[in-house]
Formats: sequence, structure tokens, C-alpha cells
Amino acid sequence: MQQQQTIGVQDEYFTLNPWYGQQPDQPVFGLGKPLPRTVRAGTRWGKQNLGGSKHEEYEGYQGSEEKSDVNRDHTRQDRWTSQISLEDPLSQIETKTDDRRASLQRVRSGEADKVLDEREIDDRRSDRYDLQSSHSIASQKKSSKRDSLPPLEETHSSASSGKKKFEDSESDQNDDDSSRDDKSKQDYNLYRNYIGTLRAVCPQAPAEWLANTVMLFLGLAGNLSVTTSQQQQGSYEAQAWSWGIAVMVGIYIGGGVSGAHLNPWTSVSFSLFRGFPWRLCVIYIIAQFLAGLCAGALAWLIYREAILQIDPGLTPDVTGKAFYSLPQTWVSMRTAIFNDFFASALLMCVTFAVGDDQNVPPGLGMSALILGLTMYAITITMGFNTGLSIGPSRDFGPRLVAYCVGYGNETFTTGWWVIGPWASSLAGSIFGALVYDTLIFVGGESPVNFKWPQPGDIKWKAIRQKDVVKDKLHHIV
Repeated sequence: MQQQQTIGVQDEYFTLNPWYGQQPDQPVFGLGKPLPRTVRAGTRWGKQNLGGSKHEEYEGYQGSEEKSDVNRDHTRQDRWTSQISLEDPLSQIETKTDDRRASLQRVRSGEADKVLDEREIDDRRSDRYDLQSSHSIASQKKSSKRDSLPPLEETHSSASSGKKKFEDSESDQNDDDSSRDDKSKQDYNLYRNYIGTLRAVCPQAPAEWLANTVMLFLGLAGNLSVTTSQQQQGSYEAQAWSWGIAVMVGIYIGGGVSGAHLNPWTSVSFSLFRGFPWRLCVIYIIAQFLAGLCAGALAWLIYREAILQIDPGLTPDVTGKAFYSLPQTWVSMRTAIFNDFFASALLMCVTFAVGDDQNVPPGLGMSALILGLTMYAITITMGFNTGLSIGPSRDFGPRLVAYCVGYGNETFTTGWWVIGPWASSLAGSIFGALVYDTLIFVGGESPVNFKWPQPGDIKWKAIRQKDVVKDKLHHIV
């Protein structure tokens, strides 16, 4: 058994911070750890097409679901409590089938609770401060030390009344989960000030903005440091290192909250191939573009005098290319497009490989280092041709800042700002994800592995949906 990391936690801390250590109400899709497993609508097509008439299959399916509808009365948070931890020995139990997953939950909720209760007795005899493992933290949260507010699981279970009839419609399940989450958030807001309450509405947005701002600023500052020093502070290799380290730092800053996508096309790829919610995808993209503007402005303010010292005319070919991507004069447009297409595809392929828990996932916290080294390798091998704009947030914000400070219309007249950072990198990112899922990934959440509708499935789906609607109307009446 691996030794667990211990931290000091004061007893009263759990009372005043009841959200501490709780499972998030949504899984974190990001670059800091393996991607969560989701069940998507496309995976349900053809699942009942195993023999017999479509309507008979639906009846059998519905009956089996009604038998287990007690387990359906869980919140969105509860659905993710069975996430596999690469550090926890209990996670080594096989969870490939529903029966084994239930067995794992019994082990954790039964035998583990028994051990936790024994540890709790020792904890009560300890001093005010006590070093506790992650398991004993969970124990204290269930103990009487937190008598002012029950944990999320208790709050939600008390809100549920009796046995609910299973409804297959995802929208109804999400509405039910949202109402319970809102109830818990209202309870938790009693312990938060105005800033904490506002941040709790969507904690991912500020985390994604900060991670992107720091990442882009460090990368842009590395470019400007080498350019304005006229190679005295390093060469192009130093710029590549600055971008690699910037990616690593960005993931460490926001990887545990937002996932630190650091690129709009990463968010889009996660939505297309891993079930990342499209609503959050839009929020992430907005935060990433705002981060590009802030990082570009910060870089200009810090290096303004140095830029004017060597380039008073503010020409794109001298210092402008430190802010945004610009193909070298000897590189054709065709080569530049393919350069950024392939770079984006390679980066996305590696990103999906690092996030695949059934491949060779890195240890806790090592994903940031691996992706940072990958960014360095891609920049040093393919970045010199075009400046390597592998996403519009890295290019558009700093480019707009450069235009506003006096670099002139040349920043937007070539058309590269659309062809490269937008079209080429988007196509490359989707292609890289598609290649990985086609050749390696076996999870059902990817559209590559969907069982597409067979003849008669659409009619069967319509009959099923019609029966569900009739059942709802019957209960309303």
C-alpha cells in the first residue's frame, strides 16, 4: 500500500468550510489528470437491438430500469463518487461491469467505513491539530465534528422523498440534479462571503482565465525577451522553453478546477469526443480570449520601452511576430497551413493519450510536466516557420493589442490570422483527436466508437419516447 500524503487540518475547519474535500458536482475535463468517463446519448443507440421486436425490447429494458430506480435517486455529485483514483489501492478492484462497480462501492462504504470509525476514535483523543490522511479527512467530515451542516450526500438524500419512477429523459434528470445542487449551494453560501458566493456560480471560468493569462504572458514575455535583447538573452530555443514551461505552469494553476484547457480547440475537441458540456465549452472559450487580451496588454506594458528601443516604427517583421504568429517570408502559405495543422494534430493526439486512463496515464501531477515538454518539442521542431499559433486565443488577443498600440493594419491584412490560428489549427486538433480515437481509444464516449442506428432503431426510439411522454402526462393528470 502506498503511503498517503498527510496534511494538518483543524477540527473546526470542516464546520466553517463544509465543501472541503467534497466530490465536485461535475467531473473535471482537463489536462491535469485522466479525463472522466461519460455516458453520451450516442452510446444508447442500438443497445437494445439484441433480438425480438423493438417494442418488446423496450418493455424489458424499462422493467429492468424500474427495478433499480432506487439507485437513480442520486445527485450529479453522487454519480462521480465512484471515480477511480490511481493512488487508492481500492481502485485496483475491477470495475468493468455494473456488478463489480457495485461491489467496489460496497467495499468503500462498508469495510472502509468500519476502518474509518476506528480511526475516528483515535482522532478524538488527539490534540487540536492532527495529521490526517485523505481517508481520515472523509471520516471527520462524516463525524459529529461537523454538526452544523451535513455533507452534500446527506443533504441530497434528505431532500429525496421515497422511490422515484425512472425517467429516461436526460433533461429531466439534469433539472432534478440542478435543483438539489442549488439547495446545497444555498446552504453552503451561509459560510461564504460575496466573492466566494459569486465564484461558486461557475468556478471554472476564473480558473481558466487565470491559467490562460499566466501561460500566455510567460510565452509572450519569452518571445519579447529574446527579440528585444537581440539574441543576447537566448536564442529561439529559449523561446521554445518559455512556451513549454508556460503550459506546465498554466496546468498547475487551473488544472484541478477548470482543467486548464489553455486552447479553445482543446475545449471543442473535448466536447466532440469526450462529452465535455457545450455550455461550459462556450464559457471556456470566452475566458480564453479575454486571457489573450490581458496577457498581450501585460506583455506590452512591461516591454514597451525595450520594443521602442530597437523598433521605433513598430514593424511586424521585427517585433510584431513576438506577439502573434507570422509565417517567415520564405515559407509558402501552403507549407504554413500544413505546419500548423500538423502541429495542432500532434499536440491534441498527445493530449488525448495523456488523458486516457486505459493507456499509460502519468502519475498524479505529472501530466502538466509531460504536456509542457510536448509543447517545447513541438515549438522547437515546427514553431520557427510560422510562430506556431495552435489556437486563436494565443494569436487573436495579442494581435489585437499589437494593432491598438500602433503596429498598423498589416497585423490583419494578410489573412493568415484567420487561416492559421482559426481554420488550420481547428482542423488539425479535430484530426489529431480523431486519429487517436480511431487507432487506440476504446471508450464508448467517443463518436468513433458509437454503435450507429441500425434499420428500425429510429422507429424503436420514437416508440420509446412516445411511451415516456404518455407516462409523464398520466402522472401529471
